[in-house]
Amino acid sequence: MEKKKYLVRLKPLGNFFFGGKETFGEGVERSYLVESRVFPQQTTLLGTIRKEILMIKGIYKENWADYNYNDREKMRKVIGKGSFNINKFEQNFGMIESLSPVFLAKGEEFYFKLPFDYDLEFEKEEEGKSCLSNKRDFIPFFKGYNSKDGLPNKFISLNILNNQLIKSFDEIFKKDEQIGITKVRNNDDEGYYKQIFYRLKSDFEFAFLLQTKKELIKDEYSNIVYMGADSSAFKIEIREYDKDFEELFSNKADDNRVVLVSDTYLNEEAYTALYEKADFVLGQPVYFKNMIRQNKNYKKIENQYVFLEKASVIYGKDKETCQAIIKEIESKNLNQIGYNITNYFGEDDSNGN
Repeated sequence: MEKKKYLVRLKPLGNFFFGGKETFGEGVERSYLVESRVFPQQTTLLGTIRKEILMIKGIYKENWADYNYNDREKMRKVIGKGSFNINKFEQNFGMIESLSPVFLAKGEEFYFKLPFDYDLEFEKEEEGKSCLSNKRDFIPFFKGYNSKDGLPNKFISLNILNNQLIKSFDEIFKKDEQIGITKVRNNDDEGYYKQIFYRLKSDFEFAFLLQTKKELIKDEYSNIVYMGADSSAFKIEIREYDKDFEELFSNKADDNRVVLVSDTYLNEEAYTALYEKADFVLGQPVYFKNMIRQNKNYKKIENQYVFLEKASVIYGKDKETCQAIIKEIESKNLNQIGYNITNYFGEDDSNGN
C-alpha cells in the first residue's frame, strides 16, 4: 500500500515545560532553578503520535492491565513493540515510517532555527598569532561574534514564495516563572525553587511531518494531548500533506559546512571520528535520558546521553570531508524518529568558507 504523509500540529493551550538536564534532584545535587527546553524531544513526539494512532484505530485503553492478548497483538501491528531505544540499530514502530525534526508553524509559514553561525564569518587564524594551541595549524575565529550577545538565537521561514522571514527568539517564545515549594525540605531556604516555563506567542505552534506505511486518516483529526514534565495540554491536529521535510527546509549552500537541523547523538567512537575530520564544531550540548518500558513500567536508563543541539555547525575543509562527516552522523534508528538530520542549510550568500 502507498505510503502516506501527514502534517502534525501541536498548539500549546497554556505554558509548557519540557525537561532537560536540570531536575530538582536530591541532596548536594538539588537544583533550585529549573528551566524548560523550548522544543519537545523527538521521543516525546513519538510517544504522543503512537498513542493518538491507537486512539484513531480504536485500540487505546487507559490502563495497561485492560489490554488482552488480542489487543496487544493489534498494538504491535499498529505501533510496534517497545519504546525507542537509543542503542538499537533499527526499530519497528508498526505503521510509522518516520517523523521529521520538530519545527515551528504559524499558519502556512514554517520556521526552523537558524544555524549558530548566522551573521558570523568563520576564519582560520595562523596559530602563531594566538596564545591558544591545538593540533591543527590554525586557530578558529568568528568574525562578528560578540561574547555579550552570545550565539544567534533566531528562526527563519523559507517556504513563502522563496522569501526568507526571520524572527528573533523573543518574538516567538515567552518565559513564565513560577516559585514553588518542595515536599521535603530541611529548612526554609532549601524548600524553595524557581521553575521557568515557556509559552508560544502570536499563534505559533509546534509541528512535524509524519510518514506512515499506510493510510492513517481520511479526514482531518484533532484531539487534546498532554506532553512534557508537567503534562502540559496541547491541541493536536493531523492532516494529509504533500511535501517532504527536505522540500520545506532544504536551502543548500556550497560552503563546506554541515548544519544540524535536529538534535544529534554520536557515540564516543563517532564523536572522535567527527572531531578528527572537522576543522571546527560550533555547537551546544543537549542532555537526554532514554525511557524504556520494562514489565508495564518505564525504567529510566541510568546513562545520560549528550546530543549536539539543532543549529550546531560543523566545518570541513572541503565537500568530501563534509560528506564523510554526514556519514558519521547518519543512523537509521535515530533518523527514523527525527534525530541526526543534517543539511547544507543557510542563506545562499552564506558566510562560510
